[in-house]
Order: sequence, then structure tokens, then C-alpha cells
Amino acid sequence: MRPSIGALCGAILLTACSVHPVTFTPDNGDPTTATLAVSRSGAATGSVSAQGLALACGETCTATVPVGATVTLVANPDLGAVFGGWSGGGCTGTDSTCSVAVTADVAITARFDVGMFTVDVGLEGGGSGVVMSTAATLVCPGTCTVSVPYSTAVALVATPAATSTFLGWGGACGGTGGCSFTVTGNTVVTAAFAADNDLVVMRAGNGTGTVTSSPAGILCGTDCSGSYAPGTKVTLTGAAAADSVFTGWSGGGCSGTGTCVVTMDAAVSVSAGFALKQFLLTVSKSGTGSGTVASNPAGITCGPDCSESYDSGTVVTLTATSDAGSTFAGWSGACSGTGTCQVTMTAVTSVIATFLLGNGLLAVANYNGSSIEIFPASASGNAAPLRVISGPATLLATPRGVAVANNEIVAVDQGANAVDVFALNASGNIAPIRRIIGSSTGLSSPAGVLVFGGEIYVGQQNGVLAVFPLAANGNVAPSRTITGIGEAEDVVIDSGELYVADASGARILVFPPTASGAAVPTRIISGTATGLNGPVGLQISNGEIFVANAFSGELSVFPQSANGNVAPLRVISGTNTTLGQPLQIAVFAGEIYVANFNNANVMMFPVNASGNIAPTRQIVGPGTLLGNPAGVCVF
Repeated sequence: MRPSIGALCGAILLTACSVHPVTFTPDNGDPTTATLAVSRSGAATGSVSAQGLALACGETCTATVPVGATVTLVANPDLGAVFGGWSGGGCTGTDSTCSVAVTADVAITARFDVGMFTVDVGLEGGGSGVVMSTAATLVCPGTCTVSVPYSTAVALVATPAATSTFLGWGGACGGTGGCSFTVTGNTVVTAAFAADNDLVVMRAGNGTGTVTSSPAGILCGTDCSGSYAPGTKVTLTGAAAADSVFTGWSGGGCSGTGTCVVTMDAAVSVSAGFALKQFLLTVSKSGTGSGTVASNPAGITCGPDCSESYDSGTVVTLTATSDAGSTFAGWSGACSGTGTCQVTMTAVTSVIATFLLGNGLLAVANYNGSSIEIFPASASGNAAPLRVISGPATLLATPRGVAVANNEIVAVDQGANAVDVFALNASGNIAPIRRIIGSSTGLSSPAGVLVFGGEIYVGQQNGVLAVFPLAANGNVAPSRTITGIGEAEDVVIDSGELYVADASGARILVFPPTASGAAVPTRIISGTATGLNGPVGLQISNGEIFVANAFSGELSVFPQSANGNVAPLRVISGTNTTLGQPLQIAVFAGEIYVANFNNANVMMFPVNASGNIAPTRQIVGPGTLLGNPAGVCVF
């Protein structure tokens, strides 16, 4: 069964879904919800957050979520800790993120372990000696590398052989006294022991480079000491590696960053400092929603601190966590996708995290199913809906369009000539909380719906756009109408303009949002160059107009400023698309959602798709309960 000609067209309004904040507050007694509980174990500390949920364990370790939802948990170890792994709820492994399909109450444990780091002692010079730790676990030569927990206090003592001289420390320590430090990362220490007239070069700092001598004898790198005749003037030259800078000399009477000249009249040590270059990593946030971005290693908590300089070669992992009522839509800049963002710092780097208002849910108006179905926005394949609004109490006959705003689901019912309003968490055979119906309403084959600015806009196939107060109920007249449209389908308000899809006129009309009566459009997109053919679905995102053409089975994209007989920027069309009769569309998190009426599926394409391209995913199959989907709304 198909809708009447107008029912070839039909609209929902996604602007209502993407502009107005929606907070989903499930009823804890509702069997369509489940409890997600997170606990922590291990010798160290850390927190667990979840995309779009008020869960930060830490503080709150339980959350109520819709049954069937997929929740992404993120483990965030504290300083000096490492994430040891997941257990329970199907989560395993040591990846910092875990996606949980919630089908019932579920408990998950995140383990945090103390980080282990190496202390590595190197011996330089032509002399000999021993370096020991006070705990006697390190005795070099012999055991020159040990692994210790984060925050361990280490004290080293150097003892030269009888025929040698201890010249001093390099690396994490300096001078000729004791060497003490607290381990916060892998640590390298150098001890120089000289014999006779040795010149010993030690390198300090976290960078790399080489030191050469004239006369020859030192190539440090590999050979960091040389023996020279008394009175010899030795010139040392430091050269930093590409990822480092030379910071200067100390010891042997040398300083600064030029050459170092040492007159050999005794054993002497010179330290050459090399530091890794640092590069600035900047995170910015975009979109209508909110959330935070945190880094590992620490430095960025964006929130308040959105930039940090990191040593060259540092691998920084960024984790985005959306606030309740928002969804993380993905990365741009140096990263892409919706997982963690990992960048290697070799240059100044910028990353953008986009958060959108919404709970990551998809509402589908199921025309021949007389129902409204709610899926995760990420659903794919033969996925069962999280919940279904269906049954005689709902009064739904043939719902054509759906919008979500102000914690309500608003559906236009073409067969009943009605507008039905349900609570946001409605499920099952439940009555609407309000219903606009009756002769005074003037409703006739309603197709599209928009909730904006305290009003409900209803596109009708009789060419009249009716506007009702948000609280309207019963047999009430509209507060105003716009007439003479042709066949009014989808409705969008964006940037102070009202856009209406006219299916029979093959055009997009643009009005002031307060237009009334036989208003004259401020501009019209129309003509053979546009390729418009039964435009029914309409959405605006990032300065572009997305149009579903029901008669030709195509999606067209125009610049938002388009006017007159203009060609689209791009068209999604062809056999690979498997588009049959596209009705309503939504744009969310970089994807176009399409209610594909004839094929009983909801399809998703990349927002920049063009040509004869296959959908990236589909919700299709008997488990979905879809029967001629006509409207889609992501919220």
C-alpha cells in the first residue's frame, strides 16, 4: 500500500530535532529501560565516562538507558595509572573504549593498574666504576635497567674504581653528588668514569643529537669519550637531531650553544643538552550540543583548557565525551570518525570535536504499520526497535511525518487528518497527550511537521501550510495559514527563513517565518536545471539544502542561498543507491537519513555523497517491523 499522490511526498522536520534541546528522562519503572552499572578495580585510580549519559565513575556509577541502546564507555586512567582492562557485560580487552549493547541490567568493571616504568643507567668514559641504587635492585655493570612503579623514589650512588675518577651524572641527574629522583616516566641516567686525561661527553635532556670533536676521538652518539695528551685543545660541536634542539653546554668551563673548547690538563666531563621540540595541539568544539575532550597524556581538558604543547613524537589520544542530551558527532581536522582521536605530534596540530543536541535516537513514522518506532541512530541491518508506539489507544492510522522537540514526539497522521503529540518516552499502546483533529483545524492530508518557536507548522497536500500554537489540542483553528503553495510537504526554518517543499510544483519556496495568507515567496528554487521532481523531504545543514525527490528517486543538494533555475551542487542517484521512493530525510552526525518508502527501509549516506553511490548502512529486515517508513527524525 502507498500513500496517495501526496503521500508520495511527506515531510518531517529535522530542524525541530536538531535545533531544540531534548532531554530523554526514562521512567525507571518502564520495562523498556535497563540499569548500566560500572565499578572500578585495581591498585590505581581512574574514571569511566559514557557518551551522552550522566555517568562519570568516579562520581555516578549507574545510569538508566533504553533497552537495545548501544553505549560507548571510555576508561580514563589518572596520572601514573594505566588501564588494565574490562570485564563483564561483553567488554573485554585493554582498549580504552568499549561499546555495550544494553539488553538488560548489566554490570561492567574497569581495572586500573599502577604504571610501570624503566630506570636505565648508562656508563660513559674510559674509566670504571659501579652505580648502585640504595635498594640494591640496580647494580651496574650487571643489572643496569630495572622496572619500577610510578612515583617510586630512586637514589643512585656512583663509586669509581681505584684507578678512575667519577666525573658526574648525566641524563636525569647532574653534578657529582648523589642522584635522586621520583619516577614519573621512563628515565635514563648516565654516570661518567674517567681514567688519565679522559674527556667524557654526556648528553642531557629528552632530545637527541650528536657531539663531535676536533681533534677526532669523540663521536657521541656511539663513542662519548676520548683520551688526549695534556695541553690539547679539544673543540666540541653539538648538532641536534631533526626532532630536537641543542640547548647548550655545561661543565668543562663551557656554556652557551656555540662550540665548546676544552684544554686537557686533567680528566674532564662536559654535558651537552638536547631537548625535544614542542608542538601545540589545539582542540576546538563545534555543533549545537555540548561535551568535553580530554587528552592522554594529560594537558587538555576541554572544557576550560583546550590547548597544550607536547614533545615531538608524543602520541596524544583524545577522548570526546558528550553531555547528557547531546551526541558526539565526530572529529575533523587531524582526525575523523567517532572513536578516540590519536595524533602523533610532529607539527602544530588542530582537531575539531563536533557535538550535536540529541540523544542519538532515531524516530521513524511507519506509514503502513500505524506506528512510530524508536531506534538507536547508529542502528543497522535487521535491528529491532528500542520501543514502538502502536496500538488502538495511540489512534495512529497512517503517520506521515514526525518531529521531536520540547520533550515531545509530534506526528502528523495523514489518514486521520490529525496531529498527535506523545510524551518523549512513550512506548506501546499509549494514548497521545494531545491531539489536533476536527473540522475547525482545516487539516487535509497533512504530510510534514515542524515544531519551532512555540508553534507547530503542518504542511498539507491541499497547498495550505497551517500553523498551530504548541499547546493546541482538539478541534481548534490554526493561528494562521499560508495558502497557494501547491502541495505543501516538508517544512524547515533556518537562519530566519521558512522553507517549504512543493511536490506538485517541483519547487522549493522560501518565506519569512511569520508569513501569513497568500504570501509572496522571497525566493523560489524552480526550473529544469534544478532537476527537482516531486520534492517532499527537506533539510538544511551547514549552509546546504538537502531535498528528497520522491518521483525520481533522487537526493539533491543545493547551496542554501540558491534562487531560481539553478543546478544542484550534487545529486545522489542511480541503481547502486537502491533509492526507491525517498520521502523524509534527516541530516545528523555527517549522515543523511532517508525514509525509503517503497523498499521498507531507512538508508544512510555520507553527507557529502554524490552520484551512483551505495548507502553506508540500512535499517532493513523483518526484525525492524518497518512497513513503508515515511518520516524520520534524529533526536
